[in-house]
Amino acid sequence: MTPLADAQVILIDLTGEVVGFRVTGEDGSYAFANVPIGSYRLKAERVGYVESYSNGSPTLERAEFLPVTGTRPYTIDFALDLPGGISGVVTALDGVTPLDSAAVYVYDYASGRSLGLAFTTPDGWYSINYLAPGEYLVKAVSMGSVATYAGGNFNAESAPPIAVSGGTITPSVDFALPPAAMLSGIVTESDGVTPIARAAVYAYEPGENTPVAWVETHSDGTYALPVPAGTYQLSAYQFNHVSRDFNSDPDRRDAELLTVQAGELRAGLAIALTGNSLVTGSVYQPDGVTPAANVSVLLYDSPTAATFSYTTMTGPNGTFSRSVLNGTYYFEAFSPAFGSVFYDQTMNLGAAVPISVPAVLQTDGIVMTFFSPADAGTLEGSVTFQRSEPKPNPAWSMLLDLRLTPDGALAPIFVGPATTDVNGTFSLPGIPPGIYEVRVKHNHALANAATLTIASGSNTLDLGTLREGDATNDNLVNISDFSILAGAFGTADGQQAFAQQADFNEDNAITIADFSLLAASFGQSGAP
Repeated sequence: MTPLADAQVILIDLTGEVVGFRVTGEDGSYAFANVPIGSYRLKAERVGYVESYSNGSPTLERAEFLPVTGTRPYTIDFALDLPGGISGVVTALDGVTPLDSAAVYVYDYASGRSLGLAFTTPDGWYSINYLAPGEYLVKAVSMGSVATYAGGNFNAESAPPIAVSGGTITPSVDFALPPAAMLSGIVTESDGVTPIARAAVYAYEPGENTPVAWVETHSDGTYALPVPAGTYQLSAYQFNHVSRDFNSDPDRRDAELLTVQAGELRAGLAIALTGNSLVTGSVYQPDGVTPAANVSVLLYDSPTAATFSYTTMTGPNGTFSRSVLNGTYYFEAFSPAFGSVFYDQTMNLGAAVPISVPAVLQTDGIVMTFFSPADAGTLEGSVTFQRSEPKPNPAWSMLLDLRLTPDGALAPIFVGPATTDVNGTFSLPGIPPGIYEVRVKHNHALANAATLTIASGSNTLDLGTLREGDATNDNLVNISDFSILAGAFGTADGQQAFAQQADFNEDNAITIADFSLLAASFGQSGAP
């Protein structure tokens, strides 16, 4: 082997940062001494040669890590190859007429990673140099022609690899590009309106399983697919939808035959995809009769989800449909005019009723009716905490769990947090008129509940004193709560054994005062 002097060897750490380099001597040798313990990769390069990484990888991403422990020396040799290249001519389909400024792309055959491109000269010639020895995928593209891979193939799956050797140019990788016909249209949801971005549209010759060409839809769902003159069938697919052929029954592979000539544009080819599951429903204005048009419908995959999983809009008749993956969802309808309502007629996500959506089936009848803001009432509630500080005081500002259940109903219409102010009061607006059970609980106090008739406007309710001592937050005060308090007794906030849930008087210390509060409530339970 011929030693290579004046090559650079670069040491790269785990983060990709260069931490050192050496230049090889006349004998091609190099050395790194006193390398800190860690994992490293090495790269060797020299002008006129193809760079190489440890274990002979051509890229940093695939290079091997060397674990340096401080006890074992490494000998890492490199053999730098002379670069090779690819050249050829791009012409029209006649094989004679050169195509000027056609783009020729080169990809790594194994990974598909793009490695660069070149443009043809006026006589159609191109050359791509400085390629490492290996196998490549090569494609030529020109305006008005069909993108073609080496070997005359129109898709990467069928294209042969082009071999490149070090120090030589692989010649005569020629292309004869046929003039394109154009198939264009839009891919939408099953409603025929909502566009689907990044859906794949494939063109097949009748009876064939490998597409001649394919393209992804734009953000507005539209696509333009260049193909050679011929007869094709179109199919579209997106990851959370069922594939669908153009003008075909969803359950059969019988797409309409489309015959196009060179230079012809066949437009208006719309394909509507059905998701793995489809949900449909209606949204009404507060009168329960008038459809609510142009309303946002949001789908959440959890009753505590911070963001929705899917969204759609109601049409002029107040109906909506959305393709989704099968699963369990919680529905919200939102309008600037009427606010929010959750299925099934609840006021917040925490109280929403889940809908189970099975695979490849349609789930209908998800109906939501907005509450009337004109008739809505506001609950002005108050509680008393067992605190030594008189009101008003910041110590009276506490987070409560609030539950609002209509009289005779099995499920609440509101489940969520409510924060008291410095006087121990809280407010919940937008409640439909009616009779409700109002239940509040603090995380280390027993729950209280009361019944209130909500009318339009302000409605006040005193929910009494929340009795402390529920360190386990199970709405009981018993030996389990005492055990938590006993384990933390005598500690303060910041100490290891401190238990916040046993600090019943919220003074950041577990003392005899907390024990007294627990003892006064021992054996009691809160409102169910």
